[in-house]
Amino acid sequence: MIVTKGLGMKEREKELLLLQLIRYVPLVFIILLFLLVITYISTIHSQNLKNEKENTKNEFIQLNKTNIKTSIDNTVVEFIKYELKDSQEKLETKLKKQVNSIHSIMTSLYNEYKEEKTKEEIIKLIKLTLKSVSLDEEKRYFFIYDLNGVNIFHPTKPQREGTNFYDAKDTNGRLIVQDSINIAKSKSKEGFQTYFFHKPNDENKEYEKLGFIKKFEPYNWFIGTGEYLDDFQKKVNKKILEHLSVIKYKYNEYVFVLDYNGNILINKNKKFSDINIFNSNRVMDAKIKYKDFISSNEKRKFIEYKMKSDDEKDYIKISYVTKIEELNWVVGTGFNLDNVNSLIKEKQKVLEKSYKEHLNIFLIVSICLTIILLVISYYVSNYIKSKFTGYQDNLKHKNRVLLKAQEIARLGEWELDIQTRKAYWSNKIVDIFGIKNCKQEHGPKFLKTLMYDADWSCFESSIEKCIETKKEHHCTYRIKRPIDGKTIWVECRGEIINDNTILGTIQDITEVKQKEIEAQNKDKILYQQSKLATMGEMLSNIAHQWKQPLSTISTASTGIKLQKEMNSLSDDQLISDVETINNSAQYLAQTIDDFKNFFKPNKNRVEEFNISSTIEKTLKLLDAKFKAQEIEIIKDIEDINIRSSENELIQVLMNILNNARDELLKCDYRKLIFITIYKKENSLFIEIKDNANGVPLDMKKKIFDAYFTTKDESKGTGIGLYMSKDIVTKLLDGDIFVENEAYTYEDNEYYGAKFSIKLNFS
Repeated sequence: MIVTKGLGMKEREKELLLLQLIRYVPLVFIILLFLLVITYISTIHSQNLKNEKENTKNEFIQLNKTNIKTSIDNTVVEFIKYELKDSQEKLETKLKKQVNSIHSIMTSLYNEYKEEKTKEEIIKLIKLTLKSVSLDEEKRYFFIYDLNGVNIFHPTKPQREGTNFYDAKDTNGRLIVQDSINIAKSKSKEGFQTYFFHKPNDENKEYEKLGFIKKFEPYNWFIGTGEYLDDFQKKVNKKILEHLSVIKYKYNEYVFVLDYNGNILINKNKKFSDINIFNSNRVMDAKIKYKDFISSNEKRKFIEYKMKSDDEKDYIKISYVTKIEELNWVVGTGFNLDNVNSLIKEKQKVLEKSYKEHLNIFLIVSICLTIILLVISYYVSNYIKSKFTGYQDNLKHKNRVLLKAQEIARLGEWELDIQTRKAYWSNKIVDIFGIKNCKQEHGPKFLKTLMYDADWSCFESSIEKCIETKKEHHCTYRIKRPIDGKTIWVECRGEIINDNTILGTIQDITEVKQKEIEAQNKDKILYQQSKLATMGEMLSNIAHQWKQPLSTISTASTGIKLQKEMNSLSDDQLISDVETINNSAQYLAQTIDDFKNFFKPNKNRVEEFNISSTIEKTLKLLDAKFKAQEIEIIKDIEDINIRSSENELIQVLMNILNNARDELLKCDYRKLIFITIYKKENSLFIEIKDNANGVPLDMKKKIFDAYFTTKDESKGTGIGLYMSKDIVTKLLDGDIFVENEAYTYEDNEYYGAKFSIKLNFS
């Protein structure tokens, strides 16, 4: 069904009602609000005063909570985090410095004796020197391995020396020695590693260790040392606790620390120092709440619990606690509620007096403000009314303009009820679709009778996807107009505007689509022309390639005949000449196979291939002419595999190389073509440059245009580079561009054009 929209009597009545509401509702609302506020204030004054007293108490408590929370989060926790991070950095610096120091000693010994002593003597001297270096106070030592995993030196376990530990693993399966070798072979030749290893006094358990590795170049060794992280952590913990134990807050409060097992690590209250809170019956309430906090997923919270003072009186304490998960600690501080009760009483008296004074002021101000608001509301409502009327007129004008614009753009709107699948079309859609009468309901079923069968699945899928994902419906389809039988192209869009309705538009894009089809047909013709041009070029190359083998076959066969007639043909000579003929024939056959492979249709499919092999195939097809014309190819190609269409890429490469050859033929000096291929980030770059003096600046912008050429009509069509760009951007999902470049090769300065192809790895 078609929905037309206009202003009837009912709509006009609604507008008048709205204007009356705009004028009088604010006035009535302000008066009622004033009366309500006065009544409300008078009724709950006493209750508010009571609540204010309680709020004051809560504010004081909250202030103290904020203070202790800030102290813990911004001071204590940040200090602990800084110490942990700083200690780790200091440990890494110490390990690196010690290894560098030993490395310097080893380097000095090697440089001093490399001309006087044998390698074995120098190694022995190095071992003796390292044994004299003591790190016993820190239970650390230096070790040396070669890059094959053989232990060269181990002061605490000399029995390991000479044994290959290449496949050695720690308790987590990490290949320790292989990781060290990889660090030594890295670009920096040094680095840190973590692993698990036995302690000298405990062979039954492995402990996590931080090590530093550095390569010793002269003998392809690496030297290293490390420290057990649990021993290191104990030193750091001790330092942190010593610092926290001296912190003191207002009301003689302090920082306390306990571990996840309930052991109190620091506490200024001597009654609770060095005890396990979970095993103590003096603080049952605190014991339960700390246990619950430690076992919960909460990282920080306020805890309120009962405590006993020195004279055995109960009091309430509020503490803020936070977990230090790296250390399995709970850190906190708190305050005694009894310390703030006296301050709360004084504050409540002041507030009660202030509240009465403010109430009187509020009543006077409210009356004055109400009168002012009534006056302002009257003038504002009249102003809004005038603006509303102007907005209505402007909206009507814009609606007329919009309808005219839709008519010009051949654009119509539609709605679809998702539940009932009933559609509502505008008059413009009915006109575009060429429907004679509008009695039939216009739903998807009716649309299917107009639409081409091949387009229906795409339309239906897009609608369903829009309903399921709430994303835009967008598809293009063809309609056969019932009124004249003509086929039109339609672009359809829509979005869900509420849970049950899709609102959209359709636009007649027949003219645009026809131009696109014409452009596609033109591109197909250009592609075939490019392919034929390439074929002609290749046939010319084959003719060059066949000259020598055909000459060889002719010479060999003529020689056999003459020698046979003169009875001087030996068996060896016959075999030799026949092999020569056969080799030449095989070469001719291979040339034909290369030609056939390039023009096979199934060779244009996407597959993985080696780019180096592709370059060789391309050059093989062009080799004869390049050699005949004394053009040198200089290659710098990385061994890279890529997934793309190899034959399409070969055609592009041939076009670029042939263009470079044509330009080089104009030069009377050494002719060079450079092919460079490399990988950068997630792209493959192919660069082809010559030394033919580059592309004129006024031609660079047009070089990829169709039918643009600088050659004679007999030598060039101007579609080679145009199709090359089309192939790279549309079929190979890449990009191609050209620039001029000055460069030096073998101490000579050259200037030429450089074509760059960028292909993305799929």
